[in-house]
Amino acid sequence: MLQRACARVGLDMIYSQGFNPRPKISLPLPRTVGVESEDDLLFLQLKNSPENAGAALSGQLPEGCAVSDVSYPGSTKTPQPVRTVYVIPVKEGKLGGLNEKGEQILNRKSIVVHRPHKKGKNRQKEIRGFIDSIQLEGNKIAVKCRITNKGSVRVEELMDLLGIKTDDLEGAIVRTCPEWKNFS
Repeated sequence: MLQRACARVGLDMIYSQGFNPRPKISLPLPRTVGVESEDDLLFLQLKNSPENAGAALSGQLPEGCAVSDVSYPGSTKTPQPVRTVYVIPVKEGKLGGLNEKGEQILNRKSIVVHRPHKKGKNRQKEIRGFIDSIQLEGNKIAVKCRITNKGSVRVEELMDLLGIKTDDLEGAIVRTCPEWKNFS
C-alpha cells in the first residue's frame, strides 16, 4: 500500500542494489495481525526532500490512514522501537479481578512462556523483563511494554496472562505511544 502510494505521488525513492531492486522502505515496528495501531512510523529513503510529501501521500492512502508528520532525520539508520503501549478494551462483565491479575504479573520475578518454533518444537522465552506496567483505565487495560533486540512480549501472551479471551474484548486492541531510539 505504502510503496504504491509513494509511486503514485512520484517520490524519488532510493532502491536497493542487485537483480531485483526494491525501494528502501521499512516499518520498524510492524503490526500484529488483528491489532490496530496509532502512530506508526514509516522509514522511507528518498533522493530529495519534497515539501509536500506528507499531504501528497495522505491523498493516496485508503480511508483511515493518513500521514501526520514528515521529518528528515539526516541519517539512513533505521529507528529502533524501545517501548509501546497495548490498549486492550474489555467488556464490562469481564473486568473483575483484572487489577489483581495485573499486580500479580508485575510482582513476579519471572514469566516464562512457550513459543512455537519453526521446527515444530516449543521454545521457552522469559518475558517478565518486557512488561513495564499494567493499568486498568475504565474498561481498558493499558500494558506498557519494552522492546529490545532480544524481542518483546506478544499480545496473545498478555491476554493469556491476564485471562482475557477474544470473546471478552469490547473492540480492537490498539498499539499506541511508541518510543524510538535513533529518531528525533
